[in-house]
Amino acid sequence: MQQQILSRTRLLMIINSLHLYSDGRHAISDDDKVSQMRKEINIDLVRDAQNAGITAFRIDYSAQDPSVGPAR
Repeated sequence: MQQQILSRTRLLMIINSLHLYSDGRHAISDDDKVSQMRKEINIDLVRDAQNAGITAFRIDYSAQDPSVGPAR
């Protein structure tokens, strides 16, 4: 599951569709963009309180630099 979520193809699609990591001043390679995004993603498994089985997962993304997000 983690490999699918963090795949280069999937992350690059998200990066390009949301125009992340492109401030126009610095040219960053696609590999560097994907590597940075992987560092900023956290995947947590959610367990059922009664039988401790995994029932879901949560994906959090938080960039260190607030200017990473899409232009407004």
